[in-house]
Amino acid sequence: MKQSARDPHGHSAAHDAHETNSPWPPVASIGAMVMFFSFVAFFAGKTTLGWPLLTVGAVVTLAGSIGWWVSLVKEQLPGPPPVGMPGQPSDFKLGWILFIASEIMFFAAFFGFLFYSRFRAATWPPEGVPLPIHDMTLPAVMTVLLVTSGLTYTFAEWSLLAKKRGGMIVGLTLTVILGCAFLAIQYYEWAHSALKITDGLLGSAFFILTGFHGVHVIVGVIFILVNLIRSLLGHFTPRRHFGLQAAGWYWHFVDVVWIFLVIVLYLPLLSGGGH
Repeated sequence: MKQSARDPHGHSAAHDAHETNSPWPPVASIGAMVMFFSFVAFFAGKTTLGWPLLTVGAVVTLAGSIGWWVSLVKEQLPGPPPVGMPGQPSDFKLGWILFIASEIMFFAAFFGFLFYSRFRAATWPPEGVPLPIHDMTLPAVMTVLLVTSGLTYTFAEWSLLAKKRGGMIVGLTLTVILGCAFLAIQYYEWAHSALKITDGLLGSAFFILTGFHGVHVIVGVIFILVNLIRSLLGHFTPRRHFGLQAAGWYWHFVDVVWIFLVIVLYLPLLSGGGH
């Protein structure tokens, strides 16, 4: 009888193929789809349907994301990967590059909406609509916080490569603190803004762009916090640390989006806009 191919651990290739079929990505995707349907329900005024869909979608997405994350962490632990988890660094890098590329397209769509709205409007900002800010104090402070957090994260990565575990932990801790400070100030800005999302094109553009960026900052802070915990557990080594590197790519992407957002959204509001 023909024997199936076996790996050095004595497991069959068919068994390994079965092990790599993780259920978590589809679970997270289904949860995200349900959440988007809840947004459609809210926009249609069906709040009684929107809240249950949002709750179910958020729970399913969170469960799928946590399960997926745990699987990825197991694959990247120092030493040989678990059976059925090949953990090829090149696969992770390609997948993450494609993910960030999709995020670029995501924000490009909303910036396109902003540009279209701005250049089609008779005046920008539109007359009769309250401005979300009256000076650049808060955006400037948030910019300093976010750019500095990018530097502290880079310091953490350099510390790992230099085999200075303490410096890595300090850098990650500072990055989490700075990210949380950014979110706190953005919440303050939203809470004290006279502009509402229902205030025409400006309201939609402002809250959609800053809101989705804020969500990405939240995700980034969680990602970095997980890396901080993993650093304390000794998961990363100078030769095996893609989890740390991936969070760095994501965080720097968030930094760049914010700087671009300040230039094309905030500054025109105070400079009188124009075409």
